[in-house]
Amino acid sequence: SKEANELISAIIENSADYCAVLSLSGNPITQNSTTPVMRKAYLKLSMKVHPDKNKSNKDAKSAFQFLVAAFDRLSQPDMFADEKEPQQAGPRKKKEIFKRGNEGCYKTRIDCPRCYMTWGKAELGLEDASYNFFMSGLKQYVCGRCACLFGCMTAIHYCPHCNQPYEYSADDYHKQIYCGSTSGRCAKHPKKFGFWYYNVSQRRYDEVRAEVKLEQEKRMKAAAAQNRRRQRASVRTQASSVDEEAKQGEVLFVKGLVDGCPRCGEVIRPFKREYAEEHLALCNDKKLHAKYRLEKAKEKNRKEEKQSLEEKQNEMMVEKQWEMNGRQVGQLWMLTLGILRRKCVEAGLTEEKHINEMEKTQLITILGAHLRKKVLQIMDKAGTTPSSVDADITGISNVDAEDLPENLWSMDKEELQAVCASYNIKFETDEGKETLISRLERARFKGSQLLLQDNSDEQKKRKKKEKIEDAKDDDFHADEKVISSSKSNLSAHENKKRRVIIDSDSD
Repeated sequence: SKEANELISAIIENSADYCAVLSLSGNPITQNSTTPVMRKAYLKLSMKVHPDKNKSNKDAKSAFQFLVAAFDRLSQPDMFADEKEPQQAGPRKKKEIFKRGNEGCYKTRIDCPRCYMTWGKAELGLEDASYNFFMSGLKQYVCGRCACLFGCMTAIHYCPHCNQPYEYSADDYHKQIYCGSTSGRCAKHPKKFGFWYYNVSQRRYDEVRAEVKLEQEKRMKAAAAQNRRRQRASVRTQASSVDEEAKQGEVLFVKGLVDGCPRCGEVIRPFKREYAEEHLALCNDKKLHAKYRLEKAKEKNRKEEKQSLEEKQNEMMVEKQWEMNGRQVGQLWMLTLGILRRKCVEAGLTEEKHINEMEKTQLITILGAHLRKKVLQIMDKAGTTPSSVDADITGISNVDAEDLPENLWSMDKEELQAVCASYNIKFETDEGKETLISRLERARFKGSQLLLQDNSDEQKKRKKKEKIEDAKDDDFHADEKVISSSKSNLSAHENKKRRVIIDSDSD
C-alpha cells in the first residue's frame, strides 16, 4: 500500500536515528521511554512494513532490519555500549557482573499481585541483592502472606514520585524512565527515576547463575510432563458438543463432584443427592442461566489473561537467564519455543507464516548456524571478537560442566535432541535416549583419553621395569609348577611300589 511504502522510505531515511524510527508509529519515543512503550511502537510498525506483506517493495527487508535494530538498541543499550572495544579472539567469557552508580535511583515499591502486600520488607529475611535479581527478571519470589509466586512482570510496581502503578519491563532495570502516569503528580510534572542497584560479589553471582539454571531445568521437566499428560488425555477423550458438556456437568453435580449448579452456579449446602436432583428439576430461569454463562466467560477470559501474563513472565526469565550465562549457543535448548521463533523471525531466517510449522530442533539448528556464522565472520574479518557479539559458540568439549544439563538420563528424547542440535551434533530422529546420550558423551570427551597418557622417559622406564618384573614372576611360577609336578610324579611312583609289596604279602 501507499502508506506502507512511505513508512519503508521514512525508516530507511532515518535509520541512524533510532528514536525517530520508532516515533514513526505515532507515539513519540525517547531513550527514556519504557520498554513496553517501545515494544508497542515496534509491533505497530512491524505489522505494516514486514517483508511478507510488502513483497513488491524491494526495500521492505532492509527497512524491517533497521526497525529491529532500532528497537534492540533502544530497549537494551547495555548490549551495545562497548561495541567498538575489541576483545581477544577466542571463546567469549561468561557475562560478568554489571556495575553502575545509583544517582537518581530508588528502591521502588513492589506489591504482590494477589494480596497486595508490599514485597521486600525486612521481616521477609531477603538479602539486599534479591532486589537486583527480581527487577532484572532472573528470579521469582514468594509472597510472605499468601505464598503467591510472582516475578517482576506479574508484580504491581509504583512510581516513587507520584505513587501510581505503571507497566514495568526487566529491560528497564538499568535505565532511567518516566512512569507515564496520567494522574497524580507526574501527570503535570513528570520526573525520571531509576532503580537501585546493590553490589553483589562474584561468588554470589555465580551461585545465582547456577540456581536459576537448575530452576529452569525443573520448569522444563514439569512442562514436558504436563504436555505428555495432555497428549494422553487428548487420545482418551474425544471432542464433545456443548450439550454433552452440559449433561456431563449435571451428572457430576448430582454425584457431588462439582460444587455449583452447571446452569445457575448455585451451591447447595448441606449437599444431598435428592436436593441436587430437585434443584435441577426446578432450575429453569433462562435469564439466570445467561447471566451465569456470562460470568463464566469473564472468568475464563481472566484466567487466560493471567496464564498469558505468566507465560510472558516465564519467557522473559528464560531469556534473561540465557543472557546471564553469556548467550551460549550450546544452551539454546533452554529457550522456549516462543523465544526461538521470535529470534528466527527477527534475524530473517524464516518467514513468519512458516515459523509455526517448524519444530524446536529445527529452529535451534538454523538459529545456531546463523549465530556461529555471524561470530566467525567477525573473527575472520577483524581477527578479534567484539564484546557486543550476542553469542558464545564454544563447543561441548570445551564448555564448563555447570553449563551442561544436570542429568541427561532424566531428560526426554525431545530434550536430548534439542541439546544435540544446540551443540551442532548430528543425530537421527528415530534414535533412542541411550544413543543420543552416547553421542553427547562421545562429543564431550572426544580426545580426552590422550590427556591421560604420560609419554615421558620416566614413565617408559617404569613400564619397562614392570614388564621385566612380571616376566620374572612368570618364570618363578613356571619353576614352581615343574617342581610340584615332579614331586607329584615321585609320590605316585612310591605309592605304586607300596601297593605291589602289600599285595605280595597278602598272597
